[in-house]
Order: sequence, then C-alpha cells, then structure tokens
Amino acid sequence: MTLLALSTVQCFAANYYVATNGNDTNPGTGTNAPWRTVQKAANTLTPGDVAFVRGGIYNESVTVNVSGNAAGGRVVFQNYPGEFPVLDGAGLTVPTADNGLFLLEDRAFVTIQGFELRNYAVNSNSKVPAGIYISGACHDLSILNNHIHHIANSNKNGAFGLAVYGTSTTQAITNLLVQGNELDHLQTGWSESLVLNGNVSGFEVSGNLVHDNNNIGIDFIGYEGTCADTNLDRARNGACRDNRVWNITSFGNPAYGNDYSADGIYCDGSTNIVIERNQVWAVDIGVELASEHAGRTTSDIIVRDNLISSNHTGGIFIGGYDTKRGRTENCRITHNTLYRNDTRLNGNGEFYLQFDTRSNLFTHNLLVANSQDLLIGNPFSQNSNNIVDWNVYFSPGGSNNVQWQWKNVSYTGFNAYRSATHNDSNSIFADPRLLDANGMNFHLATNSPAINSGDPAFSPAPGETDMDGQPRSSGGRVDIGADEFGGVVSQLEVKWLALNHVWLQMDGEPGHCFVWEQASTPSGNWQPVLTNWATNGEAEMSPASTSGSAFFRTRLVE
Repeated sequence: MTLLALSTVQCFAANYYVATNGNDTNPGTGTNAPWRTVQKAANTLTPGDVAFVRGGIYNESVTVNVSGNAAGGRVVFQNYPGEFPVLDGAGLTVPTADNGLFLLEDRAFVTIQGFELRNYAVNSNSKVPAGIYISGACHDLSILNNHIHHIANSNKNGAFGLAVYGTSTTQAITNLLVQGNELDHLQTGWSESLVLNGNVSGFEVSGNLVHDNNNIGIDFIGYEGTCADTNLDRARNGACRDNRVWNITSFGNPAYGNDYSADGIYCDGSTNIVIERNQVWAVDIGVELASEHAGRTTSDIIVRDNLISSNHTGGIFIGGYDTKRGRTENCRITHNTLYRNDTRLNGNGEFYLQFDTRSNLFTHNLLVANSQDLLIGNPFSQNSNNIVDWNVYFSPGGSNNVQWQWKNVSYTGFNAYRSATHNDSNSIFADPRLLDANGMNFHLATNSPAINSGDPAFSPAPGETDMDGQPRSSGGRVDIGADEFGGVVSQLEVKWLALNHVWLQMDGEPGHCFVWEQASTPSGNWQPVLTNWATNGEAEMSPASTSGSAFFRTRLVE
C-alpha cells in the first residue's frame, strides 16, 4: 500500500496569534497584539504562515479561505503551546448548506491542530452540523490532535464529527492525514462519526479515539452519488490503523430505533484500504465490509492484526445485509483476534457472511465464541470461492458442541463442519491461552497453541506488524491471531545513579510480566527482587553490600 508523503519540515513565513482579548484590526504578529477571531486568520494567512490560537472560548464557526502550496509551505492553524482553544458552536445558527466549525472547500496544504470543537447542534430534518467538514478538490490536508464532541442532530437527518466528501470529478481529495483526534458524544442520526465519502484517494486515518456516539465510528463509503463520476465515487487507496473505537450503538438513535447496527469500522463500497492494528470493542458490529448498493462491491480490503471483542451484534461482517444489496469481493481478513462478540446472542457469531461474498480470504485469525458456541454464521447461499483456513477456534462448549453455519446449513462439532464444508483443514480447535482476555490483554501466553501454528509458507507483507508493532513473523512459523509472541528481543538497560544504586529497565514481550532476581555470583542462588506487570519492567536497586558485585536478571513469566 502506497500512501502519504507528507513533509514534516517547514520554513515558517510568519507567525500570527489569535486570542480572546485581541482585535482583528491588530497586526496579529505578536502575542501583545493578537487578532480576535480565528476567521481573521482563515482569511489572511499565506503559504508558510502559522496562526497560534491562544486558549479560551471562540464562539464562531470558521471557513478556511486560504491555502498553502508545495513551494511556500502549509498554512497552519494550531493551539498555542500548552493552551487549548475551543471553537464553541453554542448559539450559532447551523446553515442548510455544507458547514462545520471548520469548513474547508477546495483547499490545499492546510493543517488544523490542537482545537476543541464542541456544542454545534440542531433538531432539524434539513440541516447537518459538522465539527470539521472537508469537500471539493482538496489535497495535502492534515487534521491532527483535535477533540470533537457534542456535535448533534436530535433529528434523524444527521450530523458529523469529521466528514470528508470528495465531490470533484477532476481531482480526488488526496494526501489526507487524520491523526490523533478524539471524537465522542456525537448524535449523528443516519450519518457517521468520522467518514470519507466519494472521490477520496490516498489517505491515512490513524491513532484516533472514537467513542460514545450513536452511529458508525469510522466509515469509508462509495457509490452514494457524492461524486458525479461513478468510476471515482468511492473512497480508496488508504489506511485505517492504530485507532480505538468503543461504546457505539445505533439503539435509540432516531434514524434506527431499536436496531443494533452501528459499525465500529465500516467499508461500504470502498476499495484498496488496509485496516490494521485497530481495537474495537462494545460497539454493535466490530468491522463490516459491505456494499449497500445493488450491483456494487466492496473489494480488495485488507483487515489484519486487529482486536475485536465484546461487540453487541457480531465481530466481523462481510457481504450485503439483504439480497437487494451489493457484494464483498477479494478481501483478505488475516491475523485478527475476535473474542466473545455477538454479546446479545443474536446467532451471528464471531465471523458472519451475509449476501453475496466472493473470493475472500479468512486465515490466521483467532476466534473465541461466547456461551452460544457459535463461531461462523452464514445464512445466505450466495457464497463462492471464499477460503477459510489456518485459524484457531475455541468455544466454552468444546469441540463436539461448537456451532457453525455455512451456506445456510448449520453444523454441530468442529469435525462435522470441516468434513462437510472442506474449510479449515489446517485449523485447530483449542483454548488459545490468552493472558487475560477479560481484562482486555489478548497477548498469547508462553504455552499458547497459536504460537508457530500458522502456514509455513506465510510471508508478511512489507510494513506488516502484529498488534503491538512487532515483526509479524518471529522465530519460526508465524503465529495465529493479532499477537506475535516473541516479536521483540529482550534488552536490558543499566544506568548507575549513584554509588551502589542502579536503575534497570527491561524491554521485552508486551503484556507479560518480568520477575527480577538478584544473586552474588552468576551461578549463585537467585532470589526474587520484584515483579513488574507493566509492558516495560523497571527497577531501582541498592545492593545491601557495599563491596563486591551484585548480579541481576529477569525472567519472562505468565
């Protein structure tokens, strides 16, 4: 996947300042003579300029009317270091046209960083408020480290936390970075918390926190008519990585009533996207790859190295939700850990194949069912050339009682399912020995059967890692699930703080504890010093003796 080439080096042409005690007639070039409004900066900056916005509440919405360029640099709107500016929409009139507390149309080389955006709300069937709204033929935009919350439409018509709509038929929205933002307590009606829709190509959505909203968390959409050229009307060629999505449900949303149908991460008609190292829990559907439009497809999506747990309706869904929808094709779902999803016991299980699924790959995944003992659900017969193999499965009822559904036929027992479907010939049914799944520690224990149980022919893709960013294959055959055990070589760092006083730090396998031991000689009687359950083991020690040597070591234990 080739994504962004965003420059991190910039020569600032000028620094400007905005503060609540400023005046837009000031020059804005010093902290003693700042502008009063962010809109003044959004009308004035030239390529390379930075507007530092001081802390305080700015009761305004901002339309960005300036752009940077490759030669002169970006235009940057960011918080003054150590301070937190707030764009507060309370009392503002939400227009019927496209709008946002930040609105960018046909802009380029712009950064928005470090703002709190809040309280932009309506009850309307014709207005759609947004925290940040991007549209047209934008490129080289960065949306970084903002907190967007309480953007709301109490009507079903919709609202957005952050929306990117590629409407141009001549240029895609490209080189887009959405990173480090938090989006929460949004009432979005039939809209989404964070969405890329239409002619959007070349993006990264990473490191965001999306939670406590009443519809979809992160969505990549195609074929809704956002772009008039149907061939360009789909989000594509991007990455969704290292995000955390939780506490999202459509239940009680005016647009959905009593349905539990909000996805954590959703690909609806999009293509060529890598979804990796995300953690999704306590939403309705963890990850869904589907197309809501008949004759259209979601295709070539890679879903790998994600943790998907305790979601209300199911873990991973593919295919159209009924026979009037499109299909899911040529997607690869690998090295994910799915743990006790379908908490409402709807009969969907961990992996659910809906209408019209073709040539998809489901391998090297670790699945643990809940009390209904259902691992795979598939109530549709339109299922062709899908490959399911090299997985680890477990359910509390055991191998003989585990439930499966394939091409609308149900099976009881692992062997009966494999014999009838010819799936999973290299898969195993065993307790995966997760360290503390109930505590959301999904790392593999040292004796997990998932270790070194993957396909011997597996070779990781360039840049592919496990859920912790460790090498995907370590010390032999690849592991199964999101964690690769032993992906980091343990290293010991020693610093002498003072006479007979030493600081030690052990870097090693994430999720496991280290036992520190001490002895007077390397072959002596090793005695425990302390146990540290953190990812990194640290200790400060003062040997009792002031003469001779003291030896320390660590051991990896459960």
